[in-house]
Amino acid sequence: MEELLAIRASPFTTIEHITCDLRSYSSVHFFALKVLNDIPSPIGYIVLCAGIVCGARRITGDGIEETLQVNALSQALLLDLLLPKLESSGRHARVVFVASSLHRQAAKEHDLSPSSLNEVFGTPNWKSMTAYALSKLLFMHLFFIARDRIKKRNDGTTVIAVSPGFVPNTGLSRESNVAFRIAASYILPMAPFATSLCQGADTILKSIEDTALPSGTYLSKAGVEKAAEECYDEEKRELWRTWLTNQGLWQ
Repeated sequence: MEELLAIRASPFTTIEHITCDLRSYSSVHFFALKVLNDIPSPIGYIVLCAGIVCGARRITGDGIEETLQVNALSQALLLDLLLPKLESSGRHARVVFVASSLHRQAAKEHDLSPSSLNEVFGTPNWKSMTAYALSKLLFMHLFFIARDRIKKRNDGTTVIAVSPGFVPNTGLSRESNVAFRIAASYILPMAPFATSLCQGADTILKSIEDTALPSGTYLSKAGVEKAAEECYDEEKRELWRTWLTNQGLWQ
């Protein structure tokens, strides 16, 4: 908050707060409409960084499993609605997908497709971390779909995916049991495989600021990496693009 107040104190900076509930498509539409109509300046960067791990399986008012809608589907809709504002920026804009390396494990263990969504996100198969990993796998498919769409504009706009690493104390586990929440806050941050909040933020910041990164780059704290193999399958990508379009979430 102190950092935001310092930024706001600059005479050349304005901070706007508009609520967007990713559990609701209508809220996403309202948010996008407010941005498009009320903010005159173009968008230089869109950072899709929302993510949740649900403690129990829940269905949203739109009839979608909550993890799936928040972590992937609503963000597809949000990007689709905001792209005209990004297109009007007249400069080399960038879209950043904050991803997770867990998408690779999901790709190995599950056959995720539009026809399998009800099965893998439904009962009795539902598990919180499995739902999270699968939502991030779909998010990576969306990343490549967006890269292909934006590439056709030929205006220099780039699309980058970034995995900040395992950052246990972000609050992602706030719906877990008390023991795990305590571990995530005080014990796991000291693990050798953990990433600190500052390290994770630095990796995300690099994905935003590094103009040398070509569109389609998947970045981690270790550098440029390959996504799960299925994310490069153009037939599967087209299957997802068609499904998202049919759901009214993508053009």
